[in-house]
Amino acid sequence: MRAAIVGTGLIGRGWAAAFARAGWDVRLWDREPGAAETARLAVGLSLADMAEAGLMAGAEEAAARVVVAGSLEAALAGADYVQESVPEHPDTKRAVFELIDAAAPEGVPIGSSSSTIAGSLFLSDIPGRARCIVAHPANPPHLMPVVELVPSPWHEEAFVARACTLLESIGQVPVVVRREIEGFVMNRLQTAVVNEAIALVAGGVIEPADLDKVMKHSLGLRWAFMGPFETMDLNAPNGFQDYAARYGRYYQAMGRSLGVAEPWPSEALERIEESRREETPREAVTERMRKLYKSGVIEHYTVRFNREMLGLKLLAFVQVWLEHAGASKAKEYLISLPQVLECHHIAGDYDLLLKVLVKDTSDLEELLSNRIKGSLAVTRTSTTIVMSTYKEDINIRSK
Repeated sequence: MRAAIVGTGLIGRGWAAAFARAGWDVRLWDREPGAAETARLAVGLSLADMAEAGLMAGAEEAAARVVVAGSLEAALAGADYVQESVPEHPDTKRAVFELIDAAAPEGVPIGSSSSTIAGSLFLSDIPGRARCIVAHPANPPHLMPVVELVPSPWHEEAFVARACTLLESIGQVPVVVRREIEGFVMNRLQTAVVNEAIALVAGGVIEPADLDKVMKHSLGLRWAFMGPFETMDLNAPNGFQDYAARYGRYYQAMGRSLGVAEPWPSEALERIEESRREETPREAVTERMRKLYKSGVIEHYTVRFNREMLGLKLLAFVQVWLEHAGASKAKEYLISLPQVLECHHIAGDYDLLLKVLVKDTSDLEELLSNRIKGSLAVTRTSTTIVMSTYKEDINIRSK
């Protein structure tokens, strides 16, 4: 299988690493002289970092499958999938898609990394628009696997399903955005948080560094393994609707005073800049980014976090059974674990879970009383969650 990456900035490089890790040949092309070769070297470094962290094997072989194409036509020749990652402007993307559509093999899907612009604004006049679709990744794509597929009105469900299957095959997690909307879903959620964060600083409610701490040590930990609706479902005795009935009016009242549509005052931006530079000098930003992706995100966040996810899912499962919903709800979450773990490429941990903890899923009372309840020790602080369940097999720490 071969992927063509058109546009080799940070997003294009991440796509290249994701495809190469999955065993695909990758062809890079960029209109800027030398950019594709720079990207090739960066992709090799990313693959080596992932191998060092235990996320993949055969980094050198994968890097050897990533080559620079001498022309756009050469990049597209024999491609099974094309991903465009050029600058975020409708005219630029439209011009590139005209070239790609004319030269790519017939029927091959062509994805766009557009992060805010709906496909209808730059794909409508492309002759092969039926195979061209927004496939917006998280950044970087090889570490944050979600991809927003955003069909335009002309797309057939069968094509969208085909694109989902292809992306799943390389380890990505596609979601379908059912209606074109500026910013799609990921960036709209991010916009709400970022705009309110700046408004809180501008209003003198909190200092920038403390706001980052709130996210890192509370919501960030929760949202890293559980979405907002799942969180609501687990925080009321009778699930989501119960939570909405109990707390909905408070959320709506706060919502009316949010500053998500307020401008970004220059004074607040300067305070945030000063706070950031106190922690990371400007000349050290690039190196910190690399260390973050290598040590923070790859090694800790991805490898260790996968096991922490297993522990926290188990913890949620136990708490639901003990505090709220009884055996039926517990069984629902237990059954959901394999799918969750497979999405994060750690299905083997579920096998371990079954061997160590779950010998008879039909008998949940015995499961909890004999295998979890008696051997589960949970210690919480503001920055630490330790779950110990059969210490010789599972020891999960969040630092």
